[in-house]
Amino acid sequence: KATANSAGSNAVTNGYGGIVYAVRTKARVINCSWGGTVSATSDQAVINYAWSKGVIVIVSAGNNGNTVMGYPAAYTNAYSVVCSNSSDVKSGFSTYGTWCDITAPGDPLYSTVPNTSYGNMSGTSMASPLVAGLAGLMLSRNGYLPPTQVLNCISTTAANIYTISGNSAYAGQLGA
Repeated sequence: KATANSAGSNAVTNGYGGIVYAVRTKARVINCSWGGTVSATSDQAVINYAWSKGVIVIVSAGNNGNTVMGYPAAYTNAYSVVCSNSSDVKSGFSTYGTWCDITAPGDPLYSTVPNTSYGNMSGTSMASPLVAGLAGLMLSRNGYLPPTQVLNCISTTAANIYTISGNSAYAGQLGA
């Protein structure tokens, strides 16, 4: 957690600092269910720092329904996740593009919600934790796998969703 508790706020106030903290405390996989359209060299440096320490950074692509690059999703060494629905079709709201790495279910998912409750939520912020969880499970089975092998395994074993009606228009823009 890298954000202070504040009523009614969905803003992430210290995401990159949270990445640095997680790396320093020996995290192996970090999920970033946040982002925006502004990039910065210093933020790319944080992602590179994590990667150089063997840490996998999984990020949500965004929920703008277009190909505008989001950050940290579009940074080098970040693994960007597009959102699909229960039929494996890209969700209409999901950001996508050639810079995205994989598509995962996230529309809708039953999850925890604020005020100690549960409910259906949708978004790339729901899809990226599934991929991060998979990476974590893989590392729990074989802790010596380098990040490139973990991500290569995830990408190369993913189902081909481009043949599904509704996805053909997005060829090469949904990742694996």
